[in-house]
Amino acid sequence: MIDYKNKDNLKAQITDNINELKKIKTSYNEKVKLYNNYIETIDSFEEENTIKKELSIQELNKRIDIFNTQIDMINNNLNILKDFLNDHEIERKKDTEKKVIINFNEQYEDIKNNYINNCFLEEDITNKYINCLVSDFEIYLKKIKEVDKDKNKKTTSINIENHISINNEIKNNDTLLISEKEGKVILPYTKKEVLEIYNNNNTYKSIEEVIEKEFTRDLLDYKVQFMSRYIETMKITREKEKYGLIDSIAIATEMMKKRFLHPAIISACRNLNELDVYLDCLDKNELDDFKIFKIKYELYPMLVKTKSKGGERYIETQESGILTRIKKIFNTKKVESINES
Repeated sequence: MIDYKNKDNLKAQITDNINELKKIKTSYNEKVKLYNNYIETIDSFEEENTIKKELSIQELNKRIDIFNTQIDMINNNLNILKDFLNDHEIERKKDTEKKVIINFNEQYEDIKNNYINNCFLEEDITNKYINCLVSDFEIYLKKIKEVDKDKNKKTTSINIENHISINNEIKNNDTLLISEKEGKVILPYTKKEVLEIYNNNNTYKSIEEVIEKEFTRDLLDYKVQFMSRYIETMKITREKEKYGLIDSIAIATEMMKKRFLHPAIISACRNLNELDVYLDCLDKNELDDFKIFKIKYELYPMLVKTKSKGGERYIETQESGILTRIKKIFNTKKVESINES
């Protein structure tokens, strides 16, 4: 609060209050961005899911309006303080100065109290949002595993002998393997990474177990791709890059919308720089230029109907649904580019 009687420190007090208000304003702007990201996520979910039941878009928009009202109030008070700093004749306006500062102090207290209350509310909503997100992810996985139960009755395991020689000398694996046939994903790894985990974790009894537990994933983890893109991006931003919650949610929401980005590729990236390089190559239709790791798909053959003299028949093709969709988007981009030119 500003003490209008203390003329010697008036300028310093005003400067401190300006800085404090700017920090609160920045925080509110971040909260507005965060809630807009929540709304984008909710829009992507089906009606029956938890996140839509627990958090309504109307509720979030109401909070955004409250934040924006506080930002407007802060802007008004910042203008008042800046006028004071620019006024070199405060001594001639004692009565006016006293009234304005008393009025400012009251508003300043309201702003700080509202900010504290809004922070508590924001924390509750964010916790609810994250809990709902995790709950919905578990619901999705449960549904998927029930549907695919018969298909995955037999236990499948990927032969890791290709990655480890007979004398247990570990080799670097520079390939992301996405295998429909095995129902597994093997992430790229280096000899150094595997040895560090093995030497620092007493729970693993063998190198093979490290690879199986740390670098092998169930393909079902990626079945709901938009959800998996969100979760895998959050893992990179929070666990590997140590980003704050707001920035992590913003990036994860953006990745969630990239329909032609397989979530396993996000898992394979060691940091956001690697992911940025891949996305750049994807956007430019230059995936051959992506050299950080190789990407290999092992897919079920698809039956394609063809016509011949003997009538209709089916032939097998190795074209996957994923690859076909990627090719379609690439061809679409090429056509758009030609039309634009």
